[in-house]
Amino acid sequence: MKVSIPFMKGVQTKVEHQILPSGDLTLLENGEFNKIGSIEKRKGYSALAVEDGNLKRTDLISHGKDLIARNVSSDPNNTPLSAEAYSLANGRFTGKKGISQGIGYTSMPVSAGSSYRQENPQVAFSDDGKYALVTFVSVENKDTATSGDGYGTSLLGSLTGTVTKKCTLVDRETNTVIASDVPLGRYYGQGDVSATEALSSPVYKYQGSRMKPIWRNGKFYIFGVDAKTTGVTATPYEPTLNIYCLDPTREPVQISNLSGEYSQTATYGTEATLPSGWSIPNKINASWPYGPDAQKNYGFSFDVCSHATDGYVWILLTLYDGSVYKTELHEVDLTGTSVALTSPKVSHNLGQILNNPNRPSYMENTIHMGSDENVYYAFLGLFSYPDPYDQLFGDDANCVDTRKYIPSSNTDVILDTNPISYNPNGTLWTGPGGHPHVEGDASTSGNYPKISAKGFYRGFFIENHKPKRAGLEIDVDFYLSQVPLHNSEQDVQTGTGSQPEGEVQTSSGNIDDLFRNSVYKNKTFAFESLNNHTNDKQDSYPIEKLVYKPALFAFGHVEGSSPRGPVTIGAYSYDILGTSERASSNELNTVELFTSDMSETIFSEGYAEKGGQNLLPRDHLSLLSFDPSQIRDAAKVANYSGDTANLIGRAVALPVVTNFNTYDGKLIANSIIHLLDFRSYGIEKPRPTASSAVLNDILYVADDGLFSYDGSSFWPHGIIDKPSLFIDEDPPETITGTGLTSSGIYSYKCVYEWEDAKGNLHQGIPSGLASYTAPASGKTEVSVDFWAATQGTIVDELSYSNADMSKYSKRNMKLAVYRTSANGSLMTLNNLVPVISSTGDASSRYPDNKTDAENDIGRLLYTDTGELENTPPPSPAVYVVAHKNRLFIIGKDGLIYFSKLSVAGFGLGFHPGFVVKTPNRISDPPMALATMDGLLYIFTKNTIYYLGGEGPDNIGTGSFYEPKRVPSSVGAIERSPVLSIESGLLFVSPKGIYLLDREQKIQYIGAAVEDLIGTNLIKDMIIDQEKETVYFQTDSSSSQALAYDYRMNQWSSIVIPGDESIDTITLWRDKIRFSSGGKLWSEDSTTSKDGDRYIPLKMKTAWIKLPGRAGTPEVSNQGYQRAYNFQVLGTSKDAHELRVSVRYDYDNDSAPDVYSFKTTDTKEAKLQFKGHLKKQKCQAIQFEIEDFEISETQSGAGYSITEIALELGYKADQYKNGVMRIPANLTSTLQ
Repeated sequence: MKVSIPFMKGVQTKVEHQILPSGDLTLLENGEFNKIGSIEKRKGYSALAVEDGNLKRTDLISHGKDLIARNVSSDPNNTPLSAEAYSLANGRFTGKKGISQGIGYTSMPVSAGSSYRQENPQVAFSDDGKYALVTFVSVENKDTATSGDGYGTSLLGSLTGTVTKKCTLVDRETNTVIASDVPLGRYYGQGDVSATEALSSPVYKYQGSRMKPIWRNGKFYIFGVDAKTTGVTATPYEPTLNIYCLDPTREPVQISNLSGEYSQTATYGTEATLPSGWSIPNKINASWPYGPDAQKNYGFSFDVCSHATDGYVWILLTLYDGSVYKTELHEVDLTGTSVALTSPKVSHNLGQILNNPNRPSYMENTIHMGSDENVYYAFLGLFSYPDPYDQLFGDDANCVDTRKYIPSSNTDVILDTNPISYNPNGTLWTGPGGHPHVEGDASTSGNYPKISAKGFYRGFFIENHKPKRAGLEIDVDFYLSQVPLHNSEQDVQTGTGSQPEGEVQTSSGNIDDLFRNSVYKNKTFAFESLNNHTNDKQDSYPIEKLVYKPALFAFGHVEGSSPRGPVTIGAYSYDILGTSERASSNELNTVELFTSDMSETIFSEGYAEKGGQNLLPRDHLSLLSFDPSQIRDAAKVANYSGDTANLIGRAVALPVVTNFNTYDGKLIANSIIHLLDFRSYGIEKPRPTASSAVLNDILYVADDGLFSYDGSSFWPHGIIDKPSLFIDEDPPETITGTGLTSSGIYSYKCVYEWEDAKGNLHQGIPSGLASYTAPASGKTEVSVDFWAATQGTIVDELSYSNADMSKYSKRNMKLAVYRTSANGSLMTLNNLVPVISSTGDASSRYPDNKTDAENDIGRLLYTDTGELENTPPPSPAVYVVAHKNRLFIIGKDGLIYFSKLSVAGFGLGFHPGFVVKTPNRISDPPMALATMDGLLYIFTKNTIYYLGGEGPDNIGTGSFYEPKRVPSSVGAIERSPVLSIESGLLFVSPKGIYLLDREQKIQYIGAAVEDLIGTNLIKDMIIDQEKETVYFQTDSSSSQALAYDYRMNQWSSIVIPGDESIDTITLWRDKIRFSSGGKLWSEDSTTSKDGDRYIPLKMKTAWIKLPGRAGTPEVSNQGYQRAYNFQVLGTSKDAHELRVSVRYDYDNDSAPDVYSFKTTDTKEAKLQFKGHLKKQKCQAIQFEIEDFEISETQSGAGYSITEIALELGYKADQYKNGVMRIPANLTSTLQ
């Protein structure tokens, strides 16, 4: 009898092999079901690109005619890499297509909130990275009745409320809060310290606002300013420096003093002893006209860093004896029960510098211990040198001292010992001694520009273990920002006046030049390689303008593939004009993340020994609103780089605005504290390939940020910055013109905009409104300043600035200025000016002499039509899908945001109010998105929702329905790939691959390959519609991908050439393309080889259980007890060797019997290979079939197979006398 086993089914690994139906396969490699009942060998792949190291860490993505290698970073430092496009002409990836990868981090709230706001957070890690301690100040119970002039609440609220120092302990292993809002120190304003008239000064709350946490000796120590008094009124107020302790392993979590006592009094900490006659200064420079409030208070400045000896710290602080200030460096022993700050290692006498009304500067002290165990520190100091410098600057010019203390030799040195040459284009000259020079005006005496003294400076040190010069151990750079002075509680700026808010008129009536003429305002500079400078001028490095924004924090990297690891900088766009107006009308004022590139192999303007950093916009923090007035010091960056891989990272704590309250007719931002943990630095966490979507021919990629590709380059999507507008009614020059109508009232607004390669106009958030009344004489006397800094000499009337725009953030960025007609309301385009010229500078002003008729022909300001403002995505995107002519994204904050409707010719805008919230989004966050049959499907961790409706239009009318739940308990993995096929949506759950069909039923289609997937992650899905096959890429180290024929509902796998894993896979020009081992491979229908490698078609059958007699179950070979031979049936495509391995009776351990057959038929010949079985008496048989190359000259097409036939023998049993007889020509088929 002959038995036929047809090959009509694919791989099935879910069923136990002993009961698996005979027609199923347990292995199928490089086979395809092109015809029913036949398995054919797949086509080959050809190598398109020679080996390229970048392709080893790439993400291939196709868009139209372009095949793009996104070159995503996989090294521990997240080194930014530019995308490249494949060139058919030269067979390589070329061109610089921009960055399309954000920076991975998590954001979690770590405070309970307050009735007013929470501010000034700082963070520290434990040595093992497990614990994070966040300190902050909480303000409650604002009493508006006693707020006085409105400035008394400028930072922490009126003292008639409660100002409390607090801290929160976080477990980073589990991302949970252990203890929240733990109080420490005395309460300010009520309770422990009464708020009498003498104590209601803002000085009081300024002192209580500063804390610096640090981990030493197995616990956290917090340095903070407190009061001497306890429960009584004191006049005058006498601040102290106190030290508090927190043991994260103790229950309950509570503050103690250095003696280890736990009580109400102990929460006040241990007071440090100061030198006799010296005290903590209450305020700095009473003559200074600048400050965050009317009283010009900044208070006591200090900073703390680690020490080479556990139990010790370094502290830098400024003290005052009533007439003279000094800054001291102290080594502090925390192992005892007291601290005395009486024996400094270094003391710098500041003389009268801080009381000099001609040079009223201020900088926060900052300190850093390098890995070389030297102490780097910076403070506002003196600058006095012999001739000729005395003649230039006088004998007490201000400067920012950057110094290094060497404990091993007890020496203190000035860093950057050579003058650095002046760049006429605006590069800062540091002056003799290498200090950034601060002078009372912005003149350029002696051709040396100077930073304006009337400013507030924030600084911090960054260390890298990849020095710029060979032979050096480390780099220590110093970053310095001139921070705009601001007040979040000032009245809304009208946009017109004699001076902008923050610009103070001097006694002579001249407007101060701090925020007008200084080319250094609102920027961040870097003093590079301070520790590596010598007396040789060639070893000095230029100070370089890095960011046209004030930096809030920065962190470097200790290793990397580039010559020096990149530095990530967090900077914010600040508008000093109309702060309250900004807070209410610009809901998205966030912190933008930049990365400095150091790789000359990736960027044409890359790393150079003397500087040459490219600044690359990477991301923005998921802060719906950030008020820079709520954090005063630089945000200290906590760092862990130890052995626990999942804890390696950096973190900062920032206040996040939650809502706005109205006090005294002003909008005041309320806030809570968030811990932002940049955990992806230092670890490689497997995750799916970044999602992408195409809308109106623009490609969007969500990879820790939303990036758009216009066919020319990737750009971070949206315009983060909002310009500011102010009209000066007393301009430096008077221009006579006839364009404006006499006595006419004109209003102005401006908008940042740019045009992409597809011709789409991208527009940002309009500025606030500024009005101007033309004189009756008809003369034009108007000056319009666009915050913040100009890059040239101020001339003519209208000035604009590139202050908020990085040179690399948007190409061809322009500023569109809109104006009304006289006494009109609709705004039309008045002028379009480039933000940055080809040389990197901006022009200064232009004259507006347009008549109303000329101005009215310009395009309308888009918001004047009722359209909502365009903002970038409110939270960086981790997932994106196109649905109903708009984009939907999942933000890092766990919310789903959708864009405005796409309009032809215009860039896509978002709006903070366009948001979808799923139920239980904290415990069951959204993981992936997809669109099907007019519905948006939201895959969460535990279930699936769908969203119906058309949604709001671009003026905000309309809405979506509430999300509804699909009856299912199956959810998706984080950032799961989702693919639409004819029968529904394929997605990945923690268990495997599922199908959500069009009737909203769930099918586990991946059961058949569950064992093949194992613990590997499904990274991506690609559909080949011509073959009706879906390809699944895993993170397996093996060189194979899974293939699912959705028409036949069968599984197989393809094994790619080489031994390396698949890095990425995509479909481009209707062919599968993948990268592996630094090479790009493309499906090639003209070949049956992978390059020059033979492709084996390999399969393994299930255990074939020989059938019993007719009518008996298929359980054993009780009726047919002998199998004589087998026959492989199919088609020979080319000469090859066919090997068949045979195993018997479920024995996988013994060596199989191997049969070999060679064919010389070249094509389309019948394949009939017959073998005589060596073990004929058996219960089950398993076949493994594979072909091999005979000659390299053969095409490699091999064979196709349709079935295996068995010849079986019958042995008589209990049926006597031949009752059961089987015809000789009987054939049975096993299914």
